[in-house]
Amino acid sequence: MRLTCYPTLETPPAIRPAPAKRDWMTQTPGRFAYRCLPLVIANSHGWEVLVDRPFAATWNGGTSATDLQIAFLDDSRSVLPASHFGQGVLSFQVGYLFETEELYNLWIMGPINWPKDGIMPLCGIVETDWIPYTFTMNWLFTRPGTVRFESGEPFCHVFPISRQLLSAFDPEIRDLEEVPEKARVFAAWRASRGATVDRLVKGELKPTEEVWSKHYLRGETPEGEVIAKDHETKLALKPFLDRTSRQVAQSQREPGAGEVFPPARPPIPAAPRSTSTERVVRIHFLESGSHNIRIAFPDPLLSAVIDCRGGLDELVQQVVAPFRQWLQQEGATSQCYLWFLRGGHSQDRLELHLHGPEDQGPNMRRWLEEAVAGSQTETFGGTLVWTGYCREGATLGGGQPMMDPCYASLITVCLAHGCEFVLSALQSNGESRITHGSRRRIFLRALISGLSSLGLPVEMRFAYLAYHRDLLLREVVAHSSGGASLQSALSALDVRVEASGVALEKFRELIAEEWTDAADQQPEPAELGMWQRSLSDLHGYVSRSCDPVPSSDHWAAERAFVPLFKACHGLANQSGLTLIDEAFWCHLLVRARPQA
Repeated sequence: MRLTCYPTLETPPAIRPAPAKRDWMTQTPGRFAYRCLPLVIANSHGWEVLVDRPFAATWNGGTSATDLQIAFLDDSRSVLPASHFGQGVLSFQVGYLFETEELYNLWIMGPINWPKDGIMPLCGIVETDWIPYTFTMNWLFTRPGTVRFESGEPFCHVFPISRQLLSAFDPEIRDLEEVPEKARVFAAWRASRGATVDRLVKGELKPTEEVWSKHYLRGETPEGEVIAKDHETKLALKPFLDRTSRQVAQSQREPGAGEVFPPARPPIPAAPRSTSTERVVRIHFLESGSHNIRIAFPDPLLSAVIDCRGGLDELVQQVVAPFRQWLQQEGATSQCYLWFLRGGHSQDRLELHLHGPEDQGPNMRRWLEEAVAGSQTETFGGTLVWTGYCREGATLGGGQPMMDPCYASLITVCLAHGCEFVLSALQSNGESRITHGSRRRIFLRALISGLSSLGLPVEMRFAYLAYHRDLLLREVVAHSSGGASLQSALSALDVRVEASGVALEKFRELIAEEWTDAADQQPEPAELGMWQRSLSDLHGYVSRSCDPVPSSDHWAAERAFVPLFKACHGLANQSGLTLIDEAFWCHLLVRARPQA
């Protein structure tokens, strides 16, 4: 995985892997502070940006920016420190534009376990996988006075963190007695630790003596059993390699002189990086606000059709879901987009598409072939055929085509995030098979929450539901015999609503609860939140890309609704809903529209 820095200053500050040592720890008796492994690991958990010139900052306690003054302590000056915000806040330019892999943020903070009297660093988390601008590192004076920063002293500490990491956890509090073995070992450890502390307090032991057990250091239980197979006792982070033209030129003029990074090497062609669709589209809008600039987005790295006997549900459970889990285990989901479509009325074939970096193709191809081969049983089997796939555009209302790569990127992101939500929801149900109830719950939750993220008036949301329903019914009518019409199909849905026994009032309560302003701000599971954001990005892009027409209904139905239908119908297809069932649930929501 890559962490890239683009210098934004002519002479950027030095950046290095954070060292494990601290002066105050070295000065402890017998250097015993280094026996605390959590401290040592935290010290070196990331990279530090260093002060380039010594200076003193003085704050008089005032609220304006001029109440904080900076004085350099030698003949040189630096553009790094400044006073911008007032309130005793000292700001630093970091000197770089950071870029992380997709769906990774950058945690920004001061040097870890490095106390500084009179001032404290402030922390921040930045979505550096898409922003085209930098940030400042800020320190807050805790009282009026003067603080010094020496040349080479760290002022900023950074490390990447997965954006969905915390929201993926389900925190809970349980009784320790529920796990008897853990309770027994903990009680023994607490008794031993308590006896040691008592002896230290009484002066019977000195901190420099080997009084503390090294069980944690060795990755073992208090009874000496080694259970931590991937236990870390130190971190060895890689330094940043300077591949800028500036550093190459400097090394040619003065080899080894004044280098910020390790000695410059001859330029090494970087491996091609996969296009991050979300980053590309976000930066595109921030810079241009227009869809006219064409941005390349690759067609799928792998495309396949799997013909099967025994039903597509089994194929999704036995091949697609394990394939997604394998991608997660390999850490490839931050670079790849996986989506699939169930094919035809016979429901016996599945199209699978994977976008990602070229260098991952062989492993993924081999894994998928093995997964399909391993699914062969007497009642179920699949035949894998590799295919080619090219993007298709959509013609929106008024004959305006949307063939540009930005649109293709956004619709791909929607399909992939819909796939993520469907597979995670099916897995969380804990059911041995995919049921009609699970399909309904997945579709309704995604549809209602997706529409709530678009910022549309409630009237327009119901207009879309009717549009979605009617488009499906026209498809059903076109393939039916007996001269059915759209109106007769709608009447049949009304009969089904009455016969189903579903309480429309319950659905009215659900819509009222989900589509209030407060509900729109409620946190969602990670996969559903990703689906909401991708649908919102798609809708915003298409809305800005189409010329307005006098009738808002016409604009909604023929322009913005076309890509929304493709994304929402794609999710319904992946969950396994039939066209008529999909139309029925849209119709039910329309019927449940709150009465004026």
